Amino acid sequence: MPVVDVFAVESFWKRQFAPEVTEAQIAFDVAAGILLPLACLLLDPIVFRSPKGVLAPYALAAYLAIGLSLIHLAIWLIARRPAPYLAGALAAGAFLSFLIGMVLLPYRVFGLMIVVGVLGFAPFLTSFVYLRNCIRAFALARAPGDHHRV
Repeated sequence: MPVVDVFAVESFWKRQFAPEVTEAQIAFDVAAGILLPLACLLLDPIVFRSPKGVLAPYALAAYLAIGLSLIHLAIWLIARRPAPYLAGALAAGAFLSFLIGMVLLPYRVFGLMIVVGVLGFAPFLTSFVYLRNCIRAFALARAPGDHHRV
């Protein structure tokens, strides 16, 4: 049986926020950062669409903010150019996703009883995607030799 050097193996969290991007991370970012939020918005029967929905009064603002966040993430994933603006937009997307997740958390705990509540935890996955890409965008924008800054 081979001996594994625990200290030689890079930790999960270190790999997630490392400057090197893997194909698996890009696939996860597209799935959890773009497709999953779109699916949740399209299939949402209660949160934004129901008159008694938790976030129904903020539906228009939420759709606009979520749409802009999705566009910013897509631009970042395609271009990967050092742009502090994109880093800030991704930070705002991370905060918005986390905030929506926190608002829905008490309702989703009850929703777990009927299984569909699992989708209520999607904003936390989305927040992670935005945070990871925000950190990478800030690091790239601050990199020495960056001549794209104004």
